[in-house]
Amino acid sequence: MPESFATVDLLYAAQNGDRQAAEKLLREIYPSIFSLALRLLAFNRPAAEDVAQETCIHIVKALPKYRRDASFKTWSTRIAMNCARDYWRSNRKYAQQAPLDEDLSAPRTKTGEDLAFQRQIWKEIGLLPEKLREVCILLWAEGYTQAEAARIMDCAEKTIEWRVHDIKKRLREKLKGEL
Repeated sequence: MPESFATVDLLYAAQNGDRQAAEKLLREIYPSIFSLALRLLAFNRPAAEDVAQETCIHIVKALPKYRRDASFKTWSTRIAMNCARDYWRSNRKYAQQAPLDEDLSAPRTKTGEDLAFQRQIWKEIGLLPEKLREVCILLWAEGYTQAEAARIMDCAEKTIEWRVHDIKKRLREKLKGEL
């Protein structure tokens, strides 16, 4: 989706040193950055806050180099994912934690059995290798298309398709009898 004229104007101003424009851009993008970090870090709020703040710092530092070959949101999401990866790697204790069932996008009308099954799926997703876990979060938690996820992860769309196939295969094996 093309960016609005207001966003383009803010980007141009921020790239030319306008601090208020940069602050406004960050205020607009922060909720999605925090939400992504929260999901990537197994719903650990303090860790997600740290990653979201670190992402904002990286965005401001990298803003002069932003070339507009991706939307600002896609570019910011890529930075957030890199910051979350760095945090995850430096704090290995989260690597074995499964995400809690605090998924804010999930409808609240599910039965207890549905929620337990969803919790089990997200637990298994939390144990997947990093690249596969990130695809799950981008597609199924954040709602990106495969093409958008490919741009964010800086890979081919076919790679995302293959990863989705691999994810489904792994989940079927882990949850056989429950699917």
